[in-house]
Amino acid sequence: MKNLTIKSFFLGLSLSLLAFSSAAQNQFENVTIDTVSVAGNISMLIGQGGNIGVSAGSDGILIIDDQFAPLAGRIKTAIEALGSDVPKFLLNTHFHGDHTGGNIEFGAESLIVAHENVRMRMAAGDQPAVALPVVTFDDDVTI
Repeated sequence: MKNLTIKSFFLGLSLSLLAFSSAAQNQFENVTIDTVSVAGNISMLIGQGGNIGVSAGSDGILIIDDQFAPLAGRIKTAIEALGSDVPKFLLNTHFHGDHTGGNIEFGAESLIVAHENVRMRMAAGDQPAVALPVVTFDDDVTI
């Protein structure tokens, strides 16, 4: 009887984790990325999580934060409508996943900039090198 209870517990736990994993993957399925013009060449992209700031100029595109990796394709499409699908610069405001999750998709082609503590916190996690900020600062920075 005890053996059956333990097996039932682990079966229930496994099914619960499987359902949670499936729900986590589908949470981005219906997310749209909306573009809001702020002023001049400054826009904001709204999706799920933190908003994305965009400065689209003749010298390239800078984005502030990049939400979650599963949304990167939709974010690139929205950025393309503003002038280019590849941001020249990506500024991470802090290390939370809704602000840095897309780094893995943008990092190969964009220069990622962040405070040195952001890089330190991300490097302590399981982020691949391509997702880490390559330019860091410890006080302030002008771009």
